[in-house]
Amino acid sequence: MTRCKFVTVKELVERICNSECDTDYVIGFTLDTPEVIESGREPSGWFGVTVSSLFDGVNFIIGYYGGGIEVCVSKEWDIDDVIRSFINFMKDDGVKDANKNSLVCVDADEFDNAF
Repeated sequence: MTRCKFVTVKELVERICNSECDTDYVIGFTLDTPEVIESGREPSGWFGVTVSSLFDGVNFIIGYYGGGIEVCVSKEWDIDDVIRSFINFMKDDGVKDANKNSLVCVDADEFDNAF
């Protein structure tokens, strides 16, 4: 089982956006709830979030493993705008009450070892 933990939307977005890393580091996450994981179920439906410097711009990207890019916004936007984009992504994926304090299941190793 993947070692996972829960962080807020705000913590995840700030962690990846405040990166000083020149490479495209990905943090994996799912929209599984704490109750699902605590029941012993393996996390599923993995997405990844990264900041990419492709095409001479810095972009915040959410992609679905096996399904392509879901969200891409300029990192030049205010961090609150990027957080809102992540929240809108969650709402579009069925998390109706998503907000900046909503919990996101992340790959703990990728999150903890980022930057």
